[in-house]
Amino acid sequence: MFVSLTDAPDFADRVRRLTGYHIGVFRNGGLFASTLSGLGPRSRLGDRGEPHGFSLSGEDYRGRVESLRDRQGVSLELAVFHSTAELSDTISRNRLVIGLLLLAFLALAMA
Repeated sequence: MFVSLTDAPDFADRVRRLTGYHIGVFRNGGLFASTLSGLGPRSRLGDRGEPHGFSLSGEDYRGRVESLRDRQGVSLELAVFHSTAELSDTISRNRLVIGLLLLAFLALAMA
């Protein structure tokens, strides 16, 4: 038996602070708590299981949805996701650094 005094919004905020990921808690398909406004119903996030991409309010996210507990009449699901814009910025910066390093090595090789 598990007992927790943390309510869903506090739990979501703690997960966001600790991991940096957005989170949504769903009960019977309806939004129970979220760190992102406009998350909406559970059906917008796709199937459970494998990570996948989806869009919310014009921004792209990647994440997954898992069931925490299913019992007759109650379904509790957790969605954990992050913005792909952050990842795209990181990749762009790394490409620039790699390109500059290649140019530097080329210049040294030619000298």
